[in-house]
Amino acid sequence: MLAAAAPTMSLVDRNLPRKGDRVMRNQSKGTAARGNVFPALLAILVFVASAGGCDQLLDVDRPGEILASDLQGPENAELLAMSAYSDFECAFARYIVTQGTFAEEMYTASLGSADWPLGQRHLTDRLPFGTGSCTTNYGLYVPLSTARWSADNVLTKLDGDWAGTDIPDRENLRARVATVAGYSLTLMGESMCSAAIDVGPEMFPADLFAEAVDRLQVAVSAATDPQILNWARIGLGRALLNAGDAQAAANAVRDVPEGFVYETNHSNATPVRRNHVFWTVTQARNSPIATAYVERREWEGVPDPRVPLAEPNGQMGTDALVPFWNQLKYEDVSSPIPVARWEEAQLIIAEAEGGETAVGIINDLHERAGLPPYDPTVHSTAGPYDEITNMIIETRRREFFLESHHLGDLRRYELEWAPAAGTSYPWTGGGTWGPDRCFPLPAAERNSNPNIS
Repeated sequence: MLAAAAPTMSLVDRNLPRKGDRVMRNQSKGTAARGNVFPALLAILVFVASAGGCDQLLDVDRPGEILASDLQGPENAELLAMSAYSDFECAFARYIVTQGTFAEEMYTASLGSADWPLGQRHLTDRLPFGTGSCTTNYGLYVPLSTARWSADNVLTKLDGDWAGTDIPDRENLRARVATVAGYSLTLMGESMCSAAIDVGPEMFPADLFAEAVDRLQVAVSAATDPQILNWARIGLGRALLNAGDAQAAANAVRDVPEGFVYETNHSNATPVRRNHVFWTVTQARNSPIATAYVERREWEGVPDPRVPLAEPNGQMGTDALVPFWNQLKYEDVSSPIPVARWEEAQLIIAEAEGGETAVGIINDLHERAGLPPYDPTVHSTAGPYDEITNMIIETRRREFFLESHHLGDLRRYELEWAPAAGTSYPWTGGGTWGPDRCFPLPAAERNSNPNIS
């Protein structure tokens, strides 16, 4: 069930518009951005004083300003839902980079010393992952929490204050924001050691996945638009798989049609809107692709198109130390990023059913990628489980390269990370690779949330 709004503000809530706040209209997808009126007011008063205090100068019409509370009516339901989704698009791109830099998809080549512990897997509760936003290179907790709050805010209003109001396409709006909230919670469960929502108590991954399942079940029940419905189905399958119910996860995704894909949209209009994976890896060269994926650019001697890379050819990352293996999956800052697709649904089914079903799914994916077939009686796939399960894990690793899944898979399957903890870290900062496997609750949340000791 959705938690009731708390009377005090959390780390994220402080950044959101409140009743009486003045906000400036933002042209990006109808979102509202808080504006500070004090400088403008001060300028008016100085001008009045210099002009001899003419009373009529105080009568200033500012048509570009509205109250934040004015945006919270049912007539703006679609606008608020679009805003929540826009928050998620930005959060999702930042999440891929932040979890990938931590979890062996990329290395850190940033010149910022605050970023080095992320790549080294030595995390503290005061690093940028916990405070970074959609305008910083690395951000996870705040962007995801903002998207979750924005979506839950609309869902709560649709089911509460706006329940008796005629709102066009109400059920698909409910499904859309419930899916955004569900995905945000799932990603937090996959990445965070613990988290909090709505100034509530400390929550652990199992709690976050349970909350995600609640929202995504609402979405699946409400959606009539096929795109939203299948996006929600895959989200529900992902959350259930993380919650440990593989068979329910398979049932949730079984009707996803072949070829389905749901993507976030990006542009170069503002830094918030761009494909942050392309920008930080290819354009800024802050996050070269890691050896664990360089080793997977082929299968049986055939280039694997699911892990498309360009060799360094002498190029180095921003720090001039890390060899610059570049990604070729995303072509520019406007490239869409897959959030959910049919291939994920198929691999959820493969994991639930195993055996010949799993082998058939893997080989179907191989055929689509132009790769040699997989034969469990011939091949030997490294890993801690039986041969077919190891191959499912390996297929997920390649299929979802730079798509948000790898940290969650490392944790869910309890896999060893590469390089192993304790081995020498060869680049800026030195020392050794760390043992951390999840992001700690940020100090800012712990210190500002009265329900967490």
